[in-house]
Amino acid sequence: MARRKRIKGVNLASAITAVIDAIGSDADKALRDSMDEAGKYCKDVLKDISPRQPTLPRDYAGKHYADDWKSERINGKVVVHNEKQYMLTHLLEDGHNLVNSKGEVYGWVEPRKHIKIARDKAEEALNKLCVERLQKEFGSDAALQGTTKVDFTKGNHE
Repeated sequence: MARRKRIKGVNLASAITAVIDAIGSDADKALRDSMDEAGKYCKDVLKDISPRQPTLPRDYAGKHYADDWKSERINGKVVVHNEKQYMLTHLLEDGHNLVNSKGEVYGWVEPRKHIKIARDKAEEALNKLCVERLQKEFGSDAALQGTTKVDFTKGNHE
């Protein structure tokens, strides 16, 4: 039979704080790993579904717009961006006017929604990864089983 030891109030508080800190750091690591993996998934989806047409400009190495997506952690957030041809993202995602040298509008280029699609898929993957990793870390908790959607702030590509 296990022997019980009395813990005084001050020691109990420090013991609880130590346990909460340990759980918090484990949960934080699980969430950070999930965010990194979801960012890489978003980058891969963007590489697959971004427009690859010969009319789109290539960089000096001959790479397409779709090849330049990068995922990185900046200030605790995972950012996925087109590293070399960033100026095309909003034009392709939202569409734009065609303007001649006189400044006259003579047409419209239809939008090609690829960033929103990739972001939605990455959010869904992140939700699943977070729940799976937290359940793996802390066991199958009833509170986590009902969790399927996390609210994200809307990005610039809505």
